[in-house]
Amino acid sequence: MSFDHPAVLWCLPLVAVLWALAYLDRARHLRRRLLGATVLRSVVLVLVVIAAAGPQWLERVRGISVVYVLDVSRSVAPGHLKRTVEWIRTAQAQHRPAQARHVVFADRARVVDSVDDIGAIAVSPEERSRSKAALGQGSTDVEAALRAATYAFAPGLERRLVLVSDGRQTHGDLWRALPRLQEEGVRVFAMPAPAAVASDAWIDTVEVPLAPRVHEPVTVQVDVHASHAARAKLQLAVPGRRVDAMSVELQPGRNRFGFDVRFPAPGEQTVSAAVRAEGDAFADNDRAWAGVTVRPAPRVLYVEGATERAHFLADALRAHHIEVASMGPEPFVQDPQALR
Repeated sequence: MSFDHPAVLWCLPLVAVLWALAYLDRARHLRRRLLGATVLRSVVLVLVVIAAAGPQWLERVRGISVVYVLDVSRSVAPGHLKRTVEWIRTAQAQHRPAQARHVVFADRARVVDSVDDIGAIAVSPEERSRSKAALGQGSTDVEAALRAATYAFAPGLERRLVLVSDGRQTHGDLWRALPRLQEEGVRVFAMPAPAAVASDAWIDTVEVPLAPRVHEPVTVQVDVHASHAARAKLQLAVPGRRVDAMSVELQPGRNRFGFDVRFPAPGEQTVSAAVRAEGDAFADNDRAWAGVTVRPAPRVLYVEGATERAHFLADALRAHHIEVASMGPEPFVQDPQALR
């Protein structure tokens, strides 16, 4: 039992005041009638105080719904899926959750109810499977798998999600899916899956500043993860301009690099990054993409009394790709509508 407003419970001592008043007034009333009225008033007062305090009855929920999310892309070591399935069988027999479902994913996700159905899911070595029934093992979309998992939980139960993956996503962004899991009270447990190759480098994320303007200088950040130290070539492609490239030295773990770019045109655009590292034995995760909305160039109204000198500032602004409209002060003063 808990209360929303426990401070209201300090009014309960008023019951003692009622009994004190009844004791002082005992000579003018029949004892039975006075006793009954005092008891009734005390009960009403106690109920009103408890109701005002906002009581809540809390009951522990023991039922648990578990969703296992399994990565079957080519970047995961062969044979790991079989060991994971055996581990799930053991965990299910030991803990006996109220409900369990399984999400198997690569380029997209499939949901199955029984652990016995995992081995029956068709897979294809292609990056994007041509068959809707098969998963393309050439790419990994963890975000899509987590979205599918949110719909697999049973209602009214505690929610647990077990993610088994090497974390090498080639599409989507798992960080976009985590806030929704948090809002729905899902506890996430991650189990790292061994990599299929010992030497690999891949792009984790491509970060573009939010809503840049046309020709505005911005920095695009590219995160590259490497399993080993190696030399690599990193490229960034922006629509409407040449591809930028740099030679980098990768260190084991996370490496961050910045590209200074300008977007030549407004609208929805896609920025892509690619890495080629020495000794990289797995190329399917060497590219990543990010979408960006480029805003038009800023517009400036320049009011200048000395019109013969107005072109100096106007030319400087236009050199920085700012649209300039010049005018003298007369229309500005005579007609305020000219501001439109």
